[in-house]
Amino acid sequence: MKSSASYMTVFAALMIAVCAIGPANAQDNAAAELDPSLQPLEWQLGKWVHRSQTDDGKPLVVMRSCIGSLDGHYLSARTLIRVDGEEVLSHQHKVRWDPAREKHHSWVFSSNGDFAHGSFQQIATQVYQGQLAGQTFEGKRKTGVSTYTRVDADTYIYTLRERKAGNQSLPDIEWDFHRVTQAP
Repeated sequence: MKSSASYMTVFAALMIAVCAIGPANAQDNAAAELDPSLQPLEWQLGKWVHRSQTDDGKPLVVMRSCIGSLDGHYLSARTLIRVDGEEVLSHQHKVRWDPAREKHHSWVFSSNGDFAHGSFQQIATQVYQGQLAGQTFEGKRKTGVSTYTRVDADTYIYTLRERKAGNQSLPDIEWDFHRVTQAP
């Protein structure tokens, strides 16, 4: 992980599955009953953490939390990425059912000015995959394929493949997330 720019593509796609560290406004409500179209994603509600190391050996911590928002019509998310204890990037996300396409749709906004959107769907039992496209702050096109595989009630595996920013291919990512029962 060489710079915060390398994180932006990772987490633009990351939030295809949604999550939020805290409510974005007074309308967000963790207790909101989810719209039936979001019930398949209900397992993602709560707080999650991934811990590992960057390529150069620094501690990497990714914290995510997911709530129902806007009267349960959206999953709302926030992701915080810390390297060596310092916050390097954050993302805010919304996910909603798109009845015209019959898929979930995701919007992602990053603290570095990047944005992305796309759709995803269940491709197997407990496996959700999505494609996102967007732009970097500088105007380069970025894309990626995210897959979320639920292992059990407290664990899932996130992969990000086929990542590109402009014409540059970026390395694949595979991270395991664990449910947080107390503050990380």
